[in-house]
Amino acid sequence: MLSKKLKGVVFGILILVSAVCTSIKSTAASPNDFTYEVISSDTVEIASYSGNESTVVIPEEAYGRTVVSIGENAFSKNKNLTKIQIPDTVTSIKGYAFNETNIEEFEAPKELTEIGDGAFLYCNNLKSVKLSDKLKSIGQKAFFLCPKLKSITIPSSVEKISYLAFGYDAPKEGNATYNNRDLPKIEDFLIKCYKGSAGEDYVIENGFNYEYLDAPSTTPTEIIETQADAESNTSTYSTSSQEAAAAQKVMDNNSNNSIFLWIIVIAVIIALLVIIFILYFKLTKAKSSHNGQ
Repeated sequence: MLSKKLKGVVFGILILVSAVCTSIKSTAASPNDFTYEVISSDTVEIASYSGNESTVVIPEEAYGRTVVSIGENAFSKNKNLTKIQIPDTVTSIKGYAFNETNIEEFEAPKELTEIGDGAFLYCNNLKSVKLSDKLKSIGQKAFFLCPKLKSITIPSSVEKISYLAFGYDAPKEGNATYNNRDLPKIEDFLIKCYKGSAGEDYVIENGFNYEYLDAPSTTPTEIIETQADAESNTSTYSTSSQEAAAAQKVMDNNSNNSIFLWIIVIAVIIALLVIIFILYFKLTKAKSSHNGQ
């Protein structure tokens, strides 16, 4: 009887340790999940990400070089991704970098100057965007087919907004294409911009609702969105970015959580070993008494 109990306790320990170790592994993305492309002697680009974390913190540095760019298709079609934290060192997000992900929010790093073509194309869950005051250009279809994005504020720094950059939904009929003006606009889509700016030009060219802003502020402009009520025929797809300090804080929290979980594992193992020892002692004693009889 005691022998069976002993085996049961040992089996329970193995299951517990396995479960906790799995939990520890899932708390932080591995640096090995990123691949990098060297741009210069002191800068690199995030070329790709192969992990499956829902929240990803992009490092500020890699191999002693500063991360300044998110490369083409770096996170494209990663369905697990819902939140991204980008350091302020990043100045460029290239084409289709976050295409077809489940990102819900995007906050541009303070030094960002360029958002490439289709960078957030088909991000069906994207509801909130916050652009930086140093942004210069927004590429073609950068936020195209993002039906939950209901409003966007364009900083005065923006000089170029390309074709179908934002505000358009998927065609509802087979005869509509991505290259004509039959594309439906997102219902009640609002553009907030400055007079005489690239934002105003986009409003005039595309006929969107608009709202003029006061004099340019010194802080990043905010974009406030609400949930889209209209149905979308697009596939369900869908980043939020924090300052480098916030990114570091998340990484530190992940590290602290891992340490805490390991402490729990060790404590549980010690306690169970004591129980095993007691059961083994009782089993040995029982066998000795039986032999004495």
